[in-house]
Amino acid sequence: VMSMRCHTGQCPTGITTNDPHLQRGLVVEEKAQRVARFQHHTVEALADLVAAAGLHHPNELLPHHIWHRVTPVQVQPLDRLYPFLSTGVLNEAPEDTPYAAEWRAADADSFAPRATVGPRRAA
Repeated sequence: VMSMRCHTGQCPTGITTNDPHLQRGLVVEEKAQRVARFQHHTVEALADLVAAAGLHHPNELLPHHIWHRVTPVQVQPLDRLYPFLSTGVLNEAPEDTPYAAEWRAADADSFAPRATVGPRRAA
């Protein structure tokens, strides 16, 4: 979906909206084969990337395998760009992580944060 508006609740394809008028545009029977082909090609592309990294399964991918373009001429592996946490640390000692403020603002019952947390991080 390339509409660039789906996050607004006004998705013209009807996929990400609760508006019944917009949902009418999504005819599952017409889209099923296209979605199946897209998913098949996505999985094939992932398999190609995993093999190119010398791995056998996607669960072997680690942050140093994935590189992100940070400028038109510079790329960095994710483990240099973002702090990664050990398993369970947010349950055991969230205040000891770089994400302490975000963890305090998180709400298990809503995607909306309970509080504003500093400037947005670059995507």
